[in-house]
Amino acid sequence: MATDEEATDFTVTALLVVQHGDHPRLTDTLESLVAATRHPERLVVIDATPDRDLPALLADHPAIGSADWAVSVVTVPPGTPFAEIVDTAVTALPPPGENAVVALRPRRRARKRPVRPRDRDEWLWLLHEDTAPAPDALDGLVTIVSASDRIGIAGCKVLDRDDPTRLVNVGIDLTRAGRHVGDRMQGEPDQGQHDDRRDVLAVSSAGMLIRRDVYLSLGGFDPAFDGDGDGLDVSWRAHLIGRQVIVVPAARAHQDLVGKDSDVDRPAPRTLRRHRQVALARCSLLALPFMALWILLSCTVLGVVLLLLKRPRRSLAEFAQATAPFGLIRILGARWRFVGRASTRRRNLRGIFVPWRGAVEHAVATVGDAITPEPTRRDIPATEPVETGPVADDAESMPVGPGRGGVLRNPGLWVVLALLAAAGACWRDLITGGALRGTGNGLTGGALQPFTTDATGVWRMWRDAWTGPGLGQPGSATPYLVLLAPLAWLTQQLPGVNGSASGAAVVTWLLVLAMPLSGLVAYRAGRIATHARWPRAAAALAWASLPTLTTAVAAGRLGPVVAHIVFPFALAGAFEVGRRRASTPVTCGTVLAAAVVGAFAPPLLVVTSLVGVVIALIGPGWARLRGLAVAVLPWALLGWWTRALFTDWRPLLAGPGGLDTVHATPPWQLVLLHPGGPGSYAVLAGVPVLALGIAGLVRNGFGKASTGLALLGLLGLAAALGAGHVHLVQWSDGPRTPWSGLGLDVFAAALIGAALVGLRGVLAERPGRAPVLERRLAVGVTTAATLVFAAITALAAWQATPTGTVHPAPAAASSVVTEQLTGPTAVRYLRLTIADSGTITYTLVGRETGLPATGLTQPVPGGGAPTARVTETLLQADRADEAAAALRSLGVGFVVIDGPGDRSAITATLRQVAGLTQISAAARAGVWRVAPATTQDGATVVASSRVWLEHDGAPIAQVPSTTAHARTVTRLPAGVQGRQLVISEGVGWRDHGRVTVDGHRVSAVVRDGSLTYPMPAAGGRLVIDPGLQHPHVVLGQGALAALLLFLAIPFGNRRSRRTL
Repeated sequence: MATDEEATDFTVTALLVVQHGDHPRLTDTLESLVAATRHPERLVVIDATPDRDLPALLADHPAIGSADWAVSVVTVPPGTPFAEIVDTAVTALPPPGENAVVALRPRRRARKRPVRPRDRDEWLWLLHEDTAPAPDALDGLVTIVSASDRIGIAGCKVLDRDDPTRLVNVGIDLTRAGRHVGDRMQGEPDQGQHDDRRDVLAVSSAGMLIRRDVYLSLGGFDPAFDGDGDGLDVSWRAHLIGRQVIVVPAARAHQDLVGKDSDVDRPAPRTLRRHRQVALARCSLLALPFMALWILLSCTVLGVVLLLLKRPRRSLAEFAQATAPFGLIRILGARWRFVGRASTRRRNLRGIFVPWRGAVEHAVATVGDAITPEPTRRDIPATEPVETGPVADDAESMPVGPGRGGVLRNPGLWVVLALLAAAGACWRDLITGGALRGTGNGLTGGALQPFTTDATGVWRMWRDAWTGPGLGQPGSATPYLVLLAPLAWLTQQLPGVNGSASGAAVVTWLLVLAMPLSGLVAYRAGRIATHARWPRAAAALAWASLPTLTTAVAAGRLGPVVAHIVFPFALAGAFEVGRRRASTPVTCGTVLAAAVVGAFAPPLLVVTSLVGVVIALIGPGWARLRGLAVAVLPWALLGWWTRALFTDWRPLLAGPGGLDTVHATPPWQLVLLHPGGPGSYAVLAGVPVLALGIAGLVRNGFGKASTGLALLGLLGLAAALGAGHVHLVQWSDGPRTPWSGLGLDVFAAALIGAALVGLRGVLAERPGRAPVLERRLAVGVTTAATLVFAAITALAAWQATPTGTVHPAPAAASSVVTEQLTGPTAVRYLRLTIADSGTITYTLVGRETGLPATGLTQPVPGGGAPTARVTETLLQADRADEAAAALRSLGVGFVVIDGPGDRSAITATLRQVAGLTQISAAARAGVWRVAPATTQDGATVVASSRVWLEHDGAPIAQVPSTTAHARTVTRLPAGVQGRQLVISEGVGWRDHGRVTVDGHRVSAVVRDGSLTYPMPAAGGRLVIDPGLQHPHVVLGQGALAALLLFLAIPFGNRRSRRTL
């Protein structure tokens, strides 16, 4: 019998680690071992499962007991990392054929252990339960390692178990600093391109063959790198003690990658970070601080660059690696356990590391892959087919014929052009008016209100804490204004557009172009359901001609119109993110689209969020996180509006133009998608949408998409039927309810989506998959639907004209007046409108304007109670001497009288007012000028102004006002002691605005309804600021919106966006 000092035969002990109780792949792994051309001399199954049922399973497997090997089962406590399980089992290996139960006890790991001479000829073959070696894998490994005593570790070429043609690992490539540059081979087709590899830095622990004396000299796996980097660390230390680490490509192993993110199988940020820490633990002590600093700086810079290139997952991986030096205790502990055992100079290992040039090329390739567009089929030259290597026959690339499409043959183009013509016919009565050409003041009527302002004015209405026409009012959360502002700015750049009324022009064009824009968005959004063009063209015509859109346009419902345009993107994106492999741009674009929909029509945001919540609960994998983003982030983008819902929930069911009067619409008309009101046309025109949607649901059965669309449609229909019973607010002419058209939009979107999904697989890019008869039927239905919806569009264009309700806004006052409104004095004018009945309506008009559409609050005459008192004083002849001073207290410089009624009586009254001078008696409007006031010494006249200085109750000087609601920055000259600054704004302005002189805030004093501020005699830098709404919240909104917008824009190619 041989002693320990004598040579022994070459033996292999296979260590099969089983950690999962259900062990779904274990049977395949055992059968692979049984079918091997060379069996290990001993099979040790390490049972780390909770149920400890492996002995029974092995007993039921007849081939295991009959094979020419000794079988043992070592039972270890479950829940421990792979490396620690192996260490525990190797330490307590039972004699061949016997079993053992090992209690997990604290012990010193990674310490050198006694080595016997026979350990040089015993090899440990490490196998995971999901690692199935090829029949000749062990034979190939043994053939190579038996040829050299220097080899300490050998590894297999690891392939994907579900797709054996795809590589997982053929050795690990790292730089000295631990940068992982071997991920390029992961997922590559196995064409033998890496079969010439031999000496490597490290190999995967799946299928690793390690000599037992090397394992014991190293002390096994280091506890600092359990779970991530254990194979890399043990291989690196083997190099340092003079042993060779090789990969044997002829030895193949297949590993299941489903749900794995550990070690080198599929590097995750955590694993890449651990690789960096291995490098820091195995470098020289002198190089440690410099390498740590280099890792921190280089990874941070590259992470920022990748984030700017919109690669969030790769950027996250770089930032994770940048934190590797912070694991100092782990690094120093690993260094201490290996101190004094290295026998090879680190410089001698230079050849197994990727040189720094390779790391630079890898970083450049990563950046280039992110910014290089993906070539189209037309960009790929036609070449002769070439041999693709050892892949399956059905994986060969098929030749692609010349493209059938083209811009002119794209039905989407012709649909948009047809809808443009339909919009022109619909607005035929106003097509030549200044409102549509951008030279007028926009439209009014229905839910629309005059909106004569420019982009700056729109921005200030959203941003300022004190906004609104007349004397102003506290700003309210109106998130849709921030979306109109950039559109107004773009409109101002167009030639021939009235820049001072660009806000009104934008609102007008949104209404006019609602049909073509809705069709375009619906056509693009339909790609989520099917790529077939003609069904999407029919869906676009159906969506753009719905009665919900024509009635919303005719009633001036700005919010529902814009929401109707954008909602297909939001809803289609919400369903798309529920798929397993949806991209980041799709997710972020969906969040932005949902936020736009919520800004204009909050009830539709509720629907989109519900879809996101469902995906977050039942979606697969990362789809749950994407669903949560769709459900939550749009509300965060809406900022303070969302916060205000906790105080008053009613805006959730309203929006600009989202209210309706109480009227009885028959339920059957709602089922046919007709909400009633102006802009309605033939009710039965909704039958095709309903019929096709039901047919699509019937064909789809109870799949996930069809079930979701069915439930969504029922929710929308229920909301439409119940909307008329919810009284949100009481106006002077009756209660207001949510508009039922928004619920019908959800119902219609679900029906159209179900019809498109019903054609999936029939008219898609590979029509050969569908039976010929079914395909012909689908073509016939699509053709008929396109013709029917085209006819309905023509009917809607001719009958659903909006001119009965919506009309051009009245022209502004004369240029003499309007120039003064926007000048340095920022005066207002009092407009008195006389109706045919003799009723006089007053409005205080300044450079500011109100919201473009009505919301929860009923519109009231501008100016409030102070304007009513001044108007009453003006129209009483016995108080004529007080009228001019009262007008100047409101900053009024002109009085304008218009309207169809008789003006003679009021004209006679105004002629008696001292300080009023008539400067125009035109038929359209009469204009009166308010005379300036004189100072006490009579030497200076002070004209009406928004802001002025006074002393002892008499004005002494004007103060220029540059923008809305008295905002200004100017130099206050020195003057008399006791003077006061007067601001002609509502009394509530003092709670939001601030006045400072040389940086010192001045407190307001309310006197006779006016805001006064004591001014120092020395003067100084005067700043008047009406304040900003929730500046910190707005800053967060802007940062989140910028990030989402940046990530939503596709950049680079699709493959690079899906990789880490």
